[in-house]
Parts: sequence; structure tokens; C-alpha cells
Amino acid sequence: MHYWFLSQCTAYLKYSILIQDPYPEKNMRLRCLVLLILCLSGLVANTVKVELLAPENHSKQKIPFVLVFELPEHAHIYGPDDVDSPTILNWKLPKGVEIEFLKWPPLQSLTLQGHTYKGYEGKIYVCGSIAIENGALKKISSQDIQVEVSYIVCEKLCNPEKTVQSIKFVDLAAWNDLPKPCKSLNFFTFNTLLMFVFALIGGALLNLMPCVLPILSLKVMTITQHAHSKKLKTSALFFTAGTLLSFWVLAGLLLVFRAAGHQVGWGFQLQSPTVVTALIFIFYGFALNLFGVFEIGTSFTKLGSRASDLMSPIGSFFHGVLACIVATPCSAPFMGASVGFALTQGSLHGFVIFTGLALGLSGLYLLVCLNPKVAKFLPKPGVWMNTFKIILGFGMAASVVWLMHVLAEQIAVSAFLNVLIGLLIISISGWFYGTFSTMNRPVFVRIFGAFISVGLVVGAYIYATTPIEIAESERWQPYSAKLVEDLRKTSPVLIDFTAKWCITCQVNKSLVLNTKKAHKLFESKNVQLVKADWTNYDSAITKALEQYGRSSVPLYVLLRPNGTHKVLPELLSFSILKEALADLE
Repeated sequence: MHYWFLSQCTAYLKYSILIQDPYPEKNMRLRCLVLLILCLSGLVANTVKVELLAPENHSKQKIPFVLVFELPEHAHIYGPDDVDSPTILNWKLPKGVEIEFLKWPPLQSLTLQGHTYKGYEGKIYVCGSIAIENGALKKISSQDIQVEVSYIVCEKLCNPEKTVQSIKFVDLAAWNDLPKPCKSLNFFTFNTLLMFVFALIGGALLNLMPCVLPILSLKVMTITQHAHSKKLKTSALFFTAGTLLSFWVLAGLLLVFRAAGHQVGWGFQLQSPTVVTALIFIFYGFALNLFGVFEIGTSFTKLGSRASDLMSPIGSFFHGVLACIVATPCSAPFMGASVGFALTQGSLHGFVIFTGLALGLSGLYLLVCLNPKVAKFLPKPGVWMNTFKIILGFGMAASVVWLMHVLAEQIAVSAFLNVLIGLLIISISGWFYGTFSTMNRPVFVRIFGAFISVGLVVGAYIYATTPIEIAESERWQPYSAKLVEDLRKTSPVLIDFTAKWCITCQVNKSLVLNTKKAHKLFESKNVQLVKADWTNYDSAITKALEQYGRSSVPLYVLLRPNGTHKVLPELLSFSILKEALADLE
């Protein structure tokens, strides 16, 4: 009834606004009343009935339950994995009690005005079970187990709703009448085995995906170089160990985040610009090494040599970790079902599935390295490997381009420039290491070269991932002659004639204009900020430059309300800026 009433209110409000009303003043009060009812409707009652039901007779260690959603006619909600409007369950459980199993029914294909989408209508039954540790609770009461349910219910309008439900114990007859389409899976079931096989196949197919090919290429080169070496088996085992451990950590993070109510999925770590920047730097360093800017394996200590050698246990382990990180943006056939299964089952099932992915990813390399008969089919090392290294270098460079494309969608242009500067610093670091850390140098020179190189890399990463203090788009208004004239009538105006291709302009922005102390100074002096971006040709900006006797950027002009102006130097500092604004009230 409540939902029907709201629908009628919504329909009336929409109709009364769209039609040509001959008596607008007469109906205005009624419209306002209807609008007020709609605004307060969320405080009156929920339109969806939610219940958490369990049988009275249950074991002391496990309680099966069914979470029931009863929706009004023509209304729908979305699943827990929906990107925009997920249904979120936040469990409130005492110590020693946890959700062992939770299974949503398959999503329904719904159609609205010719548009097809996935959701739920009618009655929905979410099945699960609760595990109780021995001695955790002597007796379970209805208030001990609660769930906070947040969802978006949609029909003509979409409204957010939230409810907290305590578990309700029903008699055996009522429990048996409930539809329970899914039951808790035992560990060794056909479904689990099938999903593990899918994970193995999907992990193996990941080796053919573009994001994993660079790492696979490095391992192929390692096999070719050391086909007859005893180190090959050790390298394969440590590579597999690195892959396994990384996938286990990834599985743990995914399950922990989802248990906390966060909506995360496969490849979530690449949603972080700092992680993407780190991968860009690593792949760029690999490319420089393959191009011959510096050589791995000529470090100043035995430890450094072992860590940097592609065949060393540490080096192989690191490659396994990197393979896991760069594999997650890709999804191979058979992977979707297995990863989805892992994220909807218990933690043990999740770790089993992710183990299958790791073994599938590293299994081919492991089998080749553990089978000595394969060595006779591999080409012998020779001059051709130098050409092969260059080709792999271009593959690494392509991976850098792909990651830069990802990063460009995550950060501002000004921050993106910092990453490019970081790559330049890494290039200098690679050259410095390749020049001063070779074996023909004295030990102290190699130590000095290695420390300087590492310091440059660390400094480049810190510089590239440090956020810009003030977002330029929030502070600077785009230039127009009329805007400037209107602003200067009441306030001083600082015009920044700039361009993206002007290095001096970008340095001044980063070090002076877009800093916190500069912004505080502008606010204290009531200075209006205007940016005249000359990146692309603009006749109005060209004309403005000519008025000040200039034909290039940067140019910084301070306009005072009294009609005078002052041109600031091309190279700015905070002291110069402060002195220029000193006489402003």
C-alpha cells in the first residue's frame, strides 16, 4: 500500500509539471505537499520486506538461514556485484561466529522500455549458513545475529532503503516450506572440482594474454640461456612459489575486503595510481636493461648479484610476484566462472580456486624446466640472443605504453607530467648504474654508483606519486577579455599566460602557483586567478599577449582595480609572488 501510494504521488507530480496548467497558483500548494510527502517517504517505511529466517532445531556448530526479500509488484533491486547500485549485507556477529556460506540466486533478465538489465523481482531467497566455534555461545538468541541490508529499490523512481534484521527462528514446518534452491557446498564436490579445473585452464591461458607476455618472454629467454644448467629447476620452483604466494595474498585481500562490505573484484589493485606508477617504473627499467643501458648481474656484492640475476631464487621469486600483479588486468576463458565462484564461497574455496590460477599460470614453465628432455629442442645460446633481447625490450616498452594509458584515466595532466619526469630520472639512474657499477670499476665506485642509482629511483617514485597540492581546475578560470574586465572592477586579477608545451610554465605551476601557501596568499589578498591557455592557437590570447608586448609564454600579469598592471618575471618564486602582491589591501 505504501509503495502504491508513493507511485501515485510521483505520477501526479510528473503529470502536473509536464502539462500546461491553466491554474498554476491554485495547484502550487498541492504540488508542494506531494513533493514533501515524497521527500519524507524514506523516513516512513521501507517498500521491501526483508526477513532473516532460520530453523529452531539446529546444531550447535552450524545454523542454516534464508534471507528473504519480498518486493512490491513491478519493483526490482540489484545484485551484490552491481557496479552502481549493489545490495550490501553488513553482518553483526559476536566473537566466534562467522558466515560460513552465502549464495545468491541467479540474476534475472529484466526489461524496461526496451532496455535489458540484470536484477531481482518478486521474492528473493538468499541462502547461507553460520558457523559457531566450540564454546563461543552457549545459547543463540535472536539479537545475537543481525544483518544490516542496504539496497536501491526501483520502479518509476529509485529510492535507497536500509534495514537491520535480527535472525528469526521458525518451527520446522515453516522452515521446510521455504524454497531453498541452494545448499551449502561440502569441500570436495563436483562443482568445486570443476571450478578448480577451470581455474587451471584459465591460468594457463593467461600466459597468452598481452599483459603477461612480457614476463613470459623473460622466462623463455632464461630457459634458452640456461637450458643445460642445474639452476633451471630451482628457478622454476621459486617462480612457482612467488606466483602461488602472490595469488594467495590477492585472494586474502579480496575476501577480506568483500567481507567488510567493499565492492572489489579481479584486478582491483590496478585501480590505484600508485600501483600503476610502480609497474610503469618496473617495466621501464626492464626495457632499459634489455636495450643494454645497464646490465643485470654486475652489482657490487654477492647479495646484489644474486638478487638481480634472472636465474637466482630471489630473481625468479620476484618474477612470479610480478606475473601475478600484471596478470590480474586480463581475463582468460574459463576464468570468469572460477573467480566468481571463489568470491561467493567460503574462504577455503577461494584459496583453492586461486591456487588453481597460480598453478595454471606457472605450470607450463615449471613442466618445461623440470623435464630435461626439453633442453635438446631449445636453440643454443648465440649472437641471435642480442637481437631477441632488443625485441623483448620493445615488448616491455609496449607494456609501459599500455600502463600509461591506464594511468592517464586516473590522474590529472599535471600529475601525469610528474610521472614522465620520473621516467626521465629512471633513465638517468639506469645509465649511471650501467656506467659506474660495472665489474671493471673499483669496489667503492660500484658501491657509490649503486647507491646513487637506487636513490634516484626512490626519489623518482616519491616525486611521481606525490599528489598536486591544489587542483588547477578548481582555482583558475579560463581566460576571456570580458571576464578579466568584470573581475578587475572589484578585485585584483592574476593572468597566467601558459601552455602545456611550455616547460617553464609547468615548473612555475608545480613549485609556486599551485602550492598551498600561494593559494593562502591569493585568498588573503582576494586575488582572482585567470588562466590563458595557449596550448592550441587562440586569437584572443595572442592579441592579449601583443597588448603587453609579448609573443611567447610564460607571461604573468597582475591587474589592479585602479587600472594599473604589473608584469612578473618568467621564473617565479614564492618571494617574488609575495612581493608583487605586498601593496594589495
